[in-house]
Amino acid sequence: MPRRVSDRVEDLAAWVFIAAALLLVVVAGGVGGGVHRDGLARAATESVQRHRVPAEVLADQRAAGSRMRSATARWAGPDGVPITGRITLDPALPAGRAGALVRPPLVEPGRHVPIWVDGEGRPTRPPATAAQAAQAGVIAAVALVLAGLTVLGGGWLGVRALVARSNDRHWEREWARVGPRWSRRVH
Repeated sequence: MPRRVSDRVEDLAAWVFIAAALLLVVVAGGVGGGVHRDGLARAATESVQRHRVPAEVLADQRAAGSRMRSATARWAGPDGVPITGRITLDPALPAGRAGALVRPPLVEPGRHVPIWVDGEGRPTRPPATAAQAAQAGVIAAVALVLAGLTVLGGGWLGVRALVARSNDRHWEREWARVGPRWSRRVH
C-alpha cells in the first residue's frame, strides 16, 4: 500500500525534532559548562578580593517585622584604620513551638561577629563558591533543555495538527468519491 505524503511529512518532522532535541542537549551542556566555568572564575576572583574580618557590634538595630537585621559595627580597614558602618547580621531565625518564628535576641554591644569585606573595607556578601558555580551551571542547562523541549513539543503538536487536518481533508474527498457507490450496494 503506498504511503501518503502526509505520512512521509510526519516521519520527516519526527526525525528533525529528534535531531533538534539531541542538538539541544549538546548545546545545553555547553551553555551549562560555560556558566560553571564563569562561576568558578568569579569565585576565584572574589575569594582573592574579599576577606573575612571580625567586626565589633556597637548597636544592634532590628526593623519591626523584618527578617533582616543590621547593626552598627566597627572593623579594621585594609590599611588598619578602623571603619564604622552598618553591617547585616545573620538573618536566620530559629524555629519556636510548632514552627513559629522566634525573634532572636539582640546582639550585645562589644560582641564580635565575622563579616566579609571587599578590598576597600566595605561590607559585602561572602565570595561565591564552587558549589554555587556548579549549581548555576546545572540550572542554566536544565532551564535551556526545558525551554527548548517546550518549543520542540509545541512544534511537534503543530505538525501533528497540520497532518491530521490534511488527512481529514483527504479522507473526506475519498469518502465523497467512494461513499455514494458503497451506500448503494448496502441498500
